[in-house]
Amino acid sequence: MKFYQETTDYSDKIANGVYLLDDAKEKMYAYVAPGTGVVKTFKHPIRISTKGRKFKIVENTYNYVIPGEHAEQPRWEVMGSKGDKYYVTQTEDGLSCTCSGFKFRGECKHVKQYKVDGVRTSNQIKDAVAASKSPLVEQVKQINRRRI
Repeated sequence: MKFYQETTDYSDKIANGVYLLDDAKEKMYAYVAPGTGVVKTFKHPIRISTKGRKFKIVENTYNYVIPGEHAEQPRWEVMGSKGDKYYVTQTEDGLSCTCSGFKFRGECKHVKQYKVDGVRTSNQIKDAVAASKSPLVEQVKQINRRRI
């Protein structure tokens, strides 16, 4: 979790706030109303849409202790198909991923692969994804589909 200052230029001059968001910028845990410097915390995180909005990371100058900052959640680095690094994290709600697929659909191949194989390293995911595209694996999948 980090504090993000919204920098969106609204035509009607709406004042931008500062938000405490998760790393994927999907959930808001708290906000600072413009000009107040007071952090207001939500009982439960609120889903936030960042589509069409701009943000920059800002320092926590509010003396605010971020919930769970000291409690590390299990997290595994995974490699995307184009070489980007993502993180699969164990949360109270289950597994989440920092990739855009998870952000928009609530699921992704990285989390699915972890659930299926318990894959925990970038190389293992890369190898598993490559293997799943092999002709032999495709033939086995087709045979299994016929059995259902």
